[in-house]
Amino acid sequence: MTWIKPFIAVLILVLFAAAVYWIVWTPNQTIAAIQVQSSKGQKIQLGGRDGKPMLINFWASSCKSCMEEIPYLIDIYQTWQAAGFEIIGVTMSYDPPIKAMEKAQQKNITYPIVFDLDKKIQKHFGLRSAVTPVTILIGHEGRISYQRIGKPDFVDLREQIKNLMSPSIKQAVRSTDALG
Repeated sequence: MTWIKPFIAVLILVLFAAAVYWIVWTPNQTIAAIQVQSSKGQKIQLGGRDGKPMLINFWASSCKSCMEEIPYLIDIYQTWQAAGFEIIGVTMSYDPPIKAMEKAQQKNITYPIVFDLDKKIQKHFGLRSAVTPVTILIGHEGRISYQRIGKPDFVDLREQIKNLMSPSIKQAVRSTDALG
């Protein structure tokens, strides 16, 4: 019986922390634009992208879940890229760029990769820990419309992307979208 009070105190603390975390990570949060450079030297603006949705995926070469989700992300990118949709893979600060690029080549990643060695991007998006994968879908006017820590539900993610795209683009892509 002496363990009940400490257990309840810890439970309350955990629930409070979870509630604060949920409040901070609310969808529709607007993300200011930030300029970054891809591994190939391309300048990329994250957030506030002229009304075109983009998906930002924080990943690490040592993350098993990250490696499992890459084929799905490639498929989404190939399906929606022609409509102006972007996926940007952001490597974590602890991931050596050479290892990340080796994995990117092995997995045939076709979307841009950005190295976040100084945690600038991680901080910009309010990520306080180095947990991966993290998937953030930014919609019109730079608003977060979907976010997930861990492997996303790709059926739901595809629906979110479709809902952000204009009706004419959705119709054109619908016939080529094999997974959803």
